[in-house]
Amino acid sequence: MIKPVRKVKNGYCLYENDHGPVIGTALDRVIIQDGLVFRAADDTDKLYPYMDWRLSPEERVNDLTDRLSDEELMGLMVYGIGNNLNQTEVDVKEKGVRSVILTGGYLDSASVLHRNKLQRLAESGKYSIPIKISCPGPEQVGQMPMAIGLAACLNPSELKKQAVHASELLRAAGIMSVFTPRAAIGTEPWGNVFSQTFGMSTQFVLDSIKAVSEGLQGTDGKPVWSESSVSSMTGVWPGLASFARKNNVDKKYSGHNTRLHLKPFKEGAWNLFGGSQSCAGVLARRDVKELRFKNKFKGIIIVDWLNWSANRNDKIQAMIDACVDGGDQFIGLPGDEFPTQVLSRAREEFGEGRVRERLKESGVRILINMFRCGIFENPFGDARKVHRLSGGLIYQNLMKKARYASIVLLKNREATLPLVRTKLGVYSVSDWERTTRVAVIDGHDAGKTLTTATVDKVRKAKKAGQKVVLVLNCSRPVLLEAAEPYCDAVLINLGARAEEVRHVLAGDVVPTGLLPFRFPATSYEIGQHYSDVPFDMKAYVDSEGHVYDFAYGCDFEGQIQDYRTTKYNTETWDAIDRDGKKLGFCVPRVAAKSLDEGVYHLVVQVYTVTKDGKVLVTKRAPIKSHPLCWEVTGGSVLCGETSEEGAVRELVEETGLVAKASSLERLYTLVDDGRHCIYHGYLNVIESSQTGIRLQKGETVEAQFLDKEDFIKLVESPEFVPSEQGRFRANKEKILSKLLKTY
Repeated sequence: MIKPVRKVKNGYCLYENDHGPVIGTALDRVIIQDGLVFRAADDTDKLYPYMDWRLSPEERVNDLTDRLSDEELMGLMVYGIGNNLNQTEVDVKEKGVRSVILTGGYLDSASVLHRNKLQRLAESGKYSIPIKISCPGPEQVGQMPMAIGLAACLNPSELKKQAVHASELLRAAGIMSVFTPRAAIGTEPWGNVFSQTFGMSTQFVLDSIKAVSEGLQGTDGKPVWSESSVSSMTGVWPGLASFARKNNVDKKYSGHNTRLHLKPFKEGAWNLFGGSQSCAGVLARRDVKELRFKNKFKGIIIVDWLNWSANRNDKIQAMIDACVDGGDQFIGLPGDEFPTQVLSRAREEFGEGRVRERLKESGVRILINMFRCGIFENPFGDARKVHRLSGGLIYQNLMKKARYASIVLLKNREATLPLVRTKLGVYSVSDWERTTRVAVIDGHDAGKTLTTATVDKVRKAKKAGQKVVLVLNCSRPVLLEAAEPYCDAVLINLGARAEEVRHVLAGDVVPTGLLPFRFPATSYEIGQHYSDVPFDMKAYVDSEGHVYDFAYGCDFEGQIQDYRTTKYNTETWDAIDRDGKKLGFCVPRVAAKSLDEGVYHLVVQVYTVTKDGKVLVTKRAPIKSHPLCWEVTGGSVLCGETSEEGAVRELVEETGLVAKASSLERLYTLVDDGRHCIYHGYLNVIESSQTGIRLQKGETVEAQFLDKEDFIKLVESPEFVPSEQGRFRANKEKILSKLLKTY
């Protein structure tokens, strides 16, 4: 029999299996059977099922939780804070803590050795259960921008690549889970967590959460758990109740947009609500019961204890309630004896059998992904591998690309950029004379406005006759009206280094970043803003007429127009009630299928007929829903528009036909409770000579004018959009009475 290969590392050793995982052990306790190596526990030669990597994760976790006492299961539910080495060692050795959050030091050798020392302590315990070490997120390692900076690439594929490499690096450092990505829509730009979101667009946030969670938790980006996976602790669950709760006097909530904020969790995170326990966990502050039972979440629910227990006099009962509601792990519990006190009272209240059953449920959820990720086989970090990966060209170039993409060029009057650096290192305008001096000003925000110092520098430079280039270092939208009109060029920096900004200014690198949010037009817009509604503020328009909206950005040739700028639509509509009255807030297009009860939006349909009896139909583009089906002109009415104005705009956009609002005749009004839409049908009569149609790219690919009889046949055929068929049938008499009329 071939003897397994043993490699000695700094503080632990590795055993290689020919057809199995690498086994890591600090105490050199292993079992060798049939030429295969397994970690040992209890300092015995017995191979327990939970240590047998040939078994399924489900078999292993059930065996282990059956062996653990109630006190040991309770120990699994406590999260330690890893900012104090001595205290963390006590937590691991004496309290059975097996989950630790790092608060500093991630990739340096000393930090890796610290984590390996903790794993050695854990291995010496009764069952050798490794520690699940977590960190706030991959951006904490120092080379990656925060999420809002990463979002400026507006490319989920790039985010997935970054996550795949980050997972490899983090696992090499002995880190098994991250509290990222934050599945939150950045509807409140001036909140504490905005920089940790992927911006304002629900669809982009959803796509980004999916890409990052797949990159972290999968294997090479594929949805398969392995020893290279990093568990994603998605947060923070918004909850229907907590989001509707108006508990902050400084913020306004519409109260009708809560379902929209659940979309990134339900549709973005990797199989979060799937049939298996695939997503590692969700951080929750409230509404734990809703998450566990109403939404049937099967992964770990991590409870933010200080938030959960706020205003609760009986802290012990608060934790019992949180467990009953479905909470699994707790961050920031008070006192060493607290878990013991909770367990004692819970037994009195529910009985030992029920408590045991409930603790095992959490134990399974906590441990299952540790088996899936191979942590039980090798939990140790490799400082040399970390150094090699983090310093390698692939990772360095990927991070550099991410930082460059976080630079967004907003304004470039008269080709002020790129600048040319003279021999003296002074920037001058890149024209043939090179005589006009340029002031490059580093600007900063002061909350919702620019700092006074930034505005003063800009105006002073302009008054001196200089070209002004403002580099705004920020992580959120601010009011720009005090400085932008005086600037010849404006860039925002969401996470790049100073030398990288200089490379863009000099033209060494062409800017590719796009805005992941919308700059507000005025302070009035900020005052009217609802904190749970995206894109309800009018966008800022600069002195050159550029609209600083989501997905806006320029290169040195002008505004960027590519697949990214067309994919993420920021269209918003006025929210109305069933009677058509405005509710006072807007809803984004992506919320069409997530509107709350009692909230509707207005949709128009326009039947265009010539005076000689021809009816206009257009064919939908292949990329749209119901591809290549025929329809009449129509679409949703935008915020601030009347129904007639929306109909006129849709006509121009989709057909090129120009009509007056006063010339349109209302055919019908239809309320669709299922789609949360109120439809207004209009008749538009045109001259027989006005049949030249201009198709809208991405919307329509063909148009034709049909005799009324042929039109009716087409509407009733499978080639027509089904939903429009229903509306036609419901209003057939009203529509035909006008279409069959002679004009």
